[in-house]
Formats: sequence, structure tokens, C-alpha cells
Amino acid sequence: MSSIKNVSNIPSEINKLNKNKSVKESKQNADGKKTGNVGKDVSRDQAQISSAGRELLALRQEAEKYLNDIKQAETLSAEEVDQIKDRLESKYYLKPEVIDSIVDKLTQLPGIVKGSSGENK
Repeated sequence: MSSIKNVSNIPSEINKLNKNKSVKESKQNADGKKTGNVGKDVSRDQAQISSAGRELLALRQEAEKYLNDIKQAETLSAEEVDQIKDRLESKYYLKPEVIDSIVDKLTQLPGIVKGSSGENK
């Protein structure tokens, strides 16, 4: 009986190349970078992002921040919206005591800097 040859249908020239080719194993050093047999750093791939790309990334991050702020913001019920509308129509917010109360609350917000005269700006 004869031996079976070339069962994988790979041409014999390619098989010879595969048998003669030396294969280097890659290892990872302590930094997690791949190194070849001689210990040289072989992870040299780099990517450069254009200024337009960086600008788009910054815009995307800013938009995501605002979306997160909106998701975390307190929403008003329909009844609360109706109450605000009624107060606007009745000029409730124009009363001096209400204005004072609003100003006091606004001055307590972070980022409000007091002026040299002691008044908030």
C-alpha cells in the first residue's frame, strides 16, 4: 500500500516554507508590552488624533456631561408647573418678600462671589 501525500491540498512549496520558517514567540514583560526573543519592545503602534478629532471628542464629552446633568435633574410634576403658571399670572413673584427670598436662595448657590461692598455679585 502506498503512503498518502498532500492530504491538506497545500502545495508542497508552501509546506516547505512553513517548515523552514522560524517562528518567534512573543512574551509580555512587566509593563505588559510584548517583546520578541531578544527582549526588544515590539509594541510600536501609534495613533495620532487630528485637532478636529480632539475637538469633536471634547464636544462629545461636554454633551455627555449635559445629558447626565439632565438625567439627574429634578423634574417638576404637572401640578407644580400649573402652580408656577398661576403664580406668574397673579404676579406672586413680583412681591418684595418673594424677591428677597429668591435673591437669598440665589446667593447661596456655589460660585457666587461676594463683592467688596459686602453684596453678592
